[in-house]
Amino acid sequence: MLSLEVDLKNNTEKGPNLIQDIQDQLSDSKWYWFFLSIVLAQIWVIYLTFYNSRVVGLILTAVINRFTNFGHIRLGSLSFSVLSGKIMFRDVHLITEDFTMRIQNGWIIFKWWRPFIPKTIKEDLSHMECRVAIFLDDLEVHIYNRSVNYSNLEKLFSGKLDKEDEVQNDSKDNNQDGEKKRSVSKKEFMWRDLIPVIKVQINSGRVVFGNHLVPNSMIVKFDDGNFTYTTKPASTPFDILMHDAKGKAENFKIMFVPSPKYHGPVDEPPRNMGEGFVVLQTRNINVHLFMDEPGTVPYEPESVQLADGETVVLRTYPCFGVVAGCGKNTDFNYGPWADRQRELLWKFFYPADYQAMVPTIEPKPGELRQYKTFEFRMNMYHRSTIDILFTKNAETQAIHMNANPGSYIEMNIPWMIAEDGYVTTVKGQFLLADASTSLQYRSLIECETFEVFTNILRTFCAEKLCRL
Repeated sequence: MLSLEVDLKNNTEKGPNLIQDIQDQLSDSKWYWFFLSIVLAQIWVIYLTFYNSRVVGLILTAVINRFTNFGHIRLGSLSFSVLSGKIMFRDVHLITEDFTMRIQNGWIIFKWWRPFIPKTIKEDLSHMECRVAIFLDDLEVHIYNRSVNYSNLEKLFSGKLDKEDEVQNDSKDNNQDGEKKRSVSKKEFMWRDLIPVIKVQINSGRVVFGNHLVPNSMIVKFDDGNFTYTTKPASTPFDILMHDAKGKAENFKIMFVPSPKYHGPVDEPPRNMGEGFVVLQTRNINVHLFMDEPGTVPYEPESVQLADGETVVLRTYPCFGVVAGCGKNTDFNYGPWADRQRELLWKFFYPADYQAMVPTIEPKPGELRQYKTFEFRMNMYHRSTIDILFTKNAETQAIHMNANPGSYIEMNIPWMIAEDGYVTTVKGQFLLADASTSLQYRSLIECETFEVFTNILRTFCAEKLCRL
């Protein structure tokens, strides 16, 4: 008991000295740095999670706009992962004097781990694995101007641009393009070996044509779009390859809507359909775009071998076209009012220069081959309805037609002007068609096959001939 009391007394006397020793040792230790590193690590994790992508987007926005003159680019946020090859972005804006593009968010995956397999220029790469995948959410493109056309018209009407000089310059550019194409073709398009297939998924898309200077703008909108791009062998042995893009979308719709801030005369549509006048709507649509990469004109005459073995000398051209297929609940609406809106938009984006047509000069051997026509075809895979709307004295009249699966509409638009002008061909076929009117005698047409064939000929004397 006596020794215990002595120890307690000694500890009590050394108490203040012991606390002082602990404080002195703690100030010289690394505990302060330990707790400080924990706090800094938490701050760094919070920065990487919530703020790093925004800071990177802000820095890239400043750098891109500093060294480029192509409009104004804005990146709300940007982040990337090297291991997965993924680039994620948000709130992307591209604003130019002619169009605006906005993307709410999206990502790009580049599968760098896939082996690089060189292919020949004539090989079909559609069966290859996808290396680049793109996802876009809420894509919006607004085309509201064509400054190049307007500047050319200004020079033309002011006498600073001569039409003959312009044609000569175009011919010179074609020669330069032909030389450039020969040098590129020798490299066998190495990019297509690296990226044989590209897949694009768009959650919701919207394309707008027009501005406040036209009474109505045209809107093309869709949901759940999936598109695939690849390359295939060209349709002719004289071209390099064929660009092939296929896609499908749901809730596809084309419509005219009133332009905001338009203060001119208003032409009321014959029928209001929610947001505007719907020209085409369908539950789902398939689109196939094919386009040959032009080669050079051969120095020897082109020859084509027929199935029977006979060789025929024939001039061929690169092909360029679009094939669309409409699914269920397809409805077409057209008429004089819709055609007037189309004409206003066409004259706004492609104003007439009131110059005499000049026949297109055929490319010479060694120059770049040119497209001759653009082919468009729309197939109807299910029962569809077609309404032609007329308005007279504020009263709407209509022609209503039903078409069964297998119906189609085809259009052939020339891209070259011949010596006697050019011809635009429109033809269609409607199976088991029945048409009725809104007049007293409703029945108009009932037939098994209803065919339409129209040639629109434009000559140098500005005459138009229509044959129905």
